[in-house]
Amino acid sequence: MTWSMTISVSELKRITDKLLAELAEEHGEDVTFTEDYFWWIHNPHVYDVLSDVSIEDTAIGQLSESWDCLRRGLDEDPAIRYAFVWLAQIMRAIGDKPYRRS
Repeated sequence: MTWSMTISVSELKRITDKLLAELAEEHGEDVTFTEDYFWWIHNPHVYDVLSDVSIEDTAIGQLSESWDCLRRGLDEDPAIRYAFVWLAQIMRAIGDKPYRRS
């Protein structure tokens, strides 16, 4: 049986807006990251949890590069789907890593 899940874009927006508002209220309008590089598992391996992942299936990502790509995308109209990957990398860092008010 194939698993699937459907989410509402408007609900996703509501949740994201709430989380960002709470982040700004708690930590101010700026988030400072203390690490730039992170491990990244290549797609489709990231979703194949039953297979072994080798070092060849991974890469090193960079938060500053993801942020630059997102910011440039406001002017250059990037491939929208991959912009979500860059955004996810930034959001993951907010959830995972220590940060402080600038």
